[in-house]
Amino acid sequence: MKKILLLGDSITEAFNTKTYLPEYNIINRGIYGDNSDNLIVRLDDELKNAHADCAFILIGTNDFAVGLDNRQILQNIRTILTRVSEFIKPENVVLISILPTLNIENRSNERINVVNNQFMELSAELGTLYWDLNATMKDSAGQLISDYTIDGLHLSEKAYLVWAEQLRSFIKRLNNQNTEN
Repeated sequence: MKKILLLGDSITEAFNTKTYLPEYNIINRGIYGDNSDNLIVRLDDELKNAHADCAFILIGTNDFAVGLDNRQILQNIRTILTRVSEFIKPENVVLISILPTLNIENRSNERINVVNNQFMELSAELGTLYWDLNATMKDSAGQLISDYTIDGLHLSEKAYLVWAEQLRSFIKRLNNQNTEN
């Protein structure tokens, strides 16, 4: 992958890819407070300007906070994946699971799990990839690992190191798949 686009909210925005993944050309377009409605509005400009070979999308936790129901979230994600797939081959479009939280009342992990299962099914339906990063970030009780967060929602440096290592592996897999095809 020559150029990698990250789309998302503050969790993505705070991911310092220049520090954690300097070997890749990553365009980080995470925006603090963003939700799926806002991402749809800015999506076409992001895609036209990026000229990316692949995209990783982590969005949705703020949808819970602004009161979107699961159906609305899923419809928005369908729109996002469909639009991104017009610019980037669907097999290079990766929807990342919504991450778990630690004691965040308006973002219950039970609901996050339900939506993530819907994300997985939607990705399969649309021919895009789904990455369950949630599983890596949660403890045995299903909550965000306490060492991985600074406030119950946003990630610590330790969590970003884990995400970076996993992303590195995911990119290598994508590169291998693309050279085989």
